[in-house]
Amino acid sequence: LDVMTRQGLLEITGKPPFIMGSECCGKVSEVGEGVTKYKVGDEVVVLCDGGAWTERLVITPLCEKTEEETGASSGEAAETKATAVATTAPPAVVLPKPACLTDVQAAVASMSYLPAYFLLHRVACVRPNDVVLVHSAGGGVGTAIGQLAKLIGNVKLVGIASANKHEKLTSLYDQLININQDYVAEVKKEHPLGVTVVLDSRSGEDTNKGISLLQPLGRYVIYVDVGDAIESPSSQSPTQMNLKNTSPPTPIFSISGSSNFVTGDRKNLFSFAKSWIQMDRINPLKLQEESKVLGGFSLRSLIFRQHAQLSTIFEAWQELTQLFSEKKIEPIVDSTWCFEEVKEAMQKLQERSNIGKVALNPKLQPKAPEPEVKTADKEEEEEPKEENKETTS
Repeated sequence: LDVMTRQGLLEITGKPPFIMGSECCGKVSEVGEGVTKYKVGDEVVVLCDGGAWTERLVITPLCEKTEEETGASSGEAAETKATAVATTAPPAVVLPKPACLTDVQAAVASMSYLPAYFLLHRVACVRPNDVVLVHSAGGGVGTAIGQLAKLIGNVKLVGIASANKHEKLTSLYDQLININQDYVAEVKKEHPLGVTVVLDSRSGEDTNKGISLLQPLGRYVIYVDVGDAIESPSSQSPTQMNLKNTSPPTPIFSISGSSNFVTGDRKNLFSFAKSWIQMDRINPLKLQEESKVLGGFSLRSLIFRQHAQLSTIFEAWQELTQLFSEKKIEPIVDSTWCFEEVKEAMQKLQERSNIGKVALNPKLQPKAPEPEVKTADKEEEEEPKEENKETTS
């Protein structure tokens, strides 16, 4: 998402200048009068609709469905809702930081594990004995799916990823397929009957190929990989944020990974248009005849457009926090970069060379340039020049 926004392929944030970033982690430095759920000093994870790549973050916390909305009466609930309406700070979901995670791990966790959780348990409803095919298996969501699916029990996982990622993914996936291979043929070698679930973050021209792999009653889910790189503060200097409309200190943010539309560092409208034109058209009558299900999922829409479902976000995070504390799942961080290296970090995403999340740490200092080392040959070449200079003078 952030990669495509940076290239100008998406205009969800308006015209520049604007601040990107949809995920951050830090410490609350101040709260408004109507905020009762959070207090100064709380360590939190924040999911926001842009604006997270900043030293200071001011937000309006979106709460779970209030008692007033459910028909009950509660002064506290009404007060919280009124405060959210009165402030001009942008809305965001604020979640408690799992105590068992480091700052970097907490920063990269929410945009990976929340989509993975919903895809497996709420949308595709994966069950024991299912065969699940996962596109982009080496990304943040892909690795989270691998960890969470193993907990369901007796689920066969097939992952599609670049060949250089296979070695590190063998503990998560039962079968790995090179992204350049004919994945339909490769899947059928191991699973002649096909798969029961496909989780597809790429979409594009071969969606129908994936649907053809589904067994009857199979589920094909297209989703948006919201975040594949995250910024995190140094553990010595935790990020701070204000939950009111005032001026605060520094949060942790995320860079989102690329999709089928991203092919390079710069905006490529031809590539974008080509991918759009080649996107498969789905025949609903064929789905009906073959008893197959096509669905979609967007965490961003669930948070910022479908407010009635907000409570499910908090419930899912509670379950994930328990799994983190029990060491049953653990966020995978590919690499950490300083803020000045954001271009290099995003380049890593565009090249799809990351396994797990790419982190940006605003507290890190840029690496000092390596001193130039003169070789003996260079020194010998320079000496005669000095002698010639003296002779000439």
